[in-house]
Amino acid sequence: MNFCYIAPQNCLQLLNNFSHHLLLAPIVKQNSVYKNYYLSKSSTDYLILDNGTFENGYPMEVDEYLDLAQELNVSCVVSPDYRNDNWRKTYQAFFDFYDAMCKKFGYKKFDIMFVPQSPYNDKEGWIKCYCLASQIKNIDFIGIPNVATTELYKEQIEKEILTSSMSRINLIAELLNKNIYAHDKKHHILGLLSYHEIPILLNMVNNIYSWDSSLPVWAGLNNLILGTEYFEKNYGYQKFVKPVNFNLLTDLSSKHKLSIYSNIQFIQNLIN
Repeated sequence: MNFCYIAPQNCLQLLNNFSHHLLLAPIVKQNSVYKNYYLSKSSTDYLILDNGTFENGYPMEVDEYLDLAQELNVSCVVSPDYRNDNWRKTYQAFFDFYDAMCKKFGYKKFDIMFVPQSPYNDKEGWIKCYCLASQIKNIDFIGIPNVATTELYKEQIEKEILTSSMSRINLIAELLNKNIYAHDKKHHILGLLSYHEIPILLNMVNNIYSWDSSLPVWAGLNNLILGTEYFEKNYGYQKFVKPVNFNLLTDLSSKHKLSIYSNIQFIQNLIN
């Protein structure tokens, strides 16, 4: 399994030894350091260009997004997805997106990731969207989101029947129990609800190709070490939610570098 570490611009060089990356389209547009770093990696590494839904609440306009993907020479693009909206909108958007790509380039230029969505109170709609996408041969990855997944289990979380960090595990378990999990389709896990997710999900299914998170680097920059008693007590089963500042310019202290490397190694130990 390949972990995509997401980092502010002053930490990007710490990712040089990793071959898989998830790029955030809104940050690529506004930050030339971020953009140029990944341009330098595009000939050797596997680059996934996220479509901006997580950051902006809606995906980037298709033609602009495909132009950006071409400029960066990425490996994989993400079909438009619409959070808290009818699942049919995200499902139909894939066909429009695929047609736009083929019209623009003359062929399917990139691998395509599809992220199922639905209204937050419509888990069956999300599952329907997932199942239909899993049957489309031109979809290479299914992305399992974090925000939508916790919202699907909001009632159980509020009643303390389920913790938010376990919601995605619960969703995958439901798909497995209903015998509708797409074993023949590569999956990407979007973000970390908790690092406890990693060994559990990797033991449940064997087709998680990649996973992304800003937690290891961003926690290290905030002097937090994953796996320590302090982190476990305060953040072990919930998200560390301080927003990432991607435009940091300050030089990294040796303490920050050690913290980041420690956190990266912690994650690597979980996935190996």
